Amino acid sequence: MKKLTLPHTRLSVSQLCLGTNQFGTAQSPAQASAILDAHFEAGGNFIDTAHSYGDWVPSAPRAASERQLGILLKDKPRSNYVLATKGCEFDYRGEVSGFRVTPEYLQKDLNESLEALQVEFMPLSSRTEIRVIWPDGASKLIDTFD
Repeated sequence: MKKLTLPHTRLSVSQLCLGTNQFGTAQSPAQASAILDAHFEAGGNFIDTAHSYGDWVPSAPRAASERQLGILLKDKPRSNYVLATKGCEFDYRGEVSGFRVTPEYLQKDLNESLEALQVEFMPLSSRTEIRVIWPDGASKLIDTFD
């Protein structure tokens, strides 16, 4: 599979990024493992997840997707894959209402992602802000971290 270098980084990623939204919920551990192995066998190395994936399933643990992915990646060499995660997403369980796009929520979500994924680092963009775009088209730039 062809690899691309992400702009402004040294990260070389496969053109196909594996989405893991259903890991830990709709996909059994065996199915998720087979999907991940097929991605690697096809030359893929880019994996997308989010701290909130699976949180819409009340019986699933928080961060179910990242927890399952962390188990599956545990014995794989860290240099063989690039993870992309997201934070500050809507709280699907309703424990936090309102605006979650703050530096504190981003840091909290990223720390919890590292723990769930059982990795020590997450390649982050060099950008230090988030642009929030509201439904009416208005936008606001928010500093996240230095």
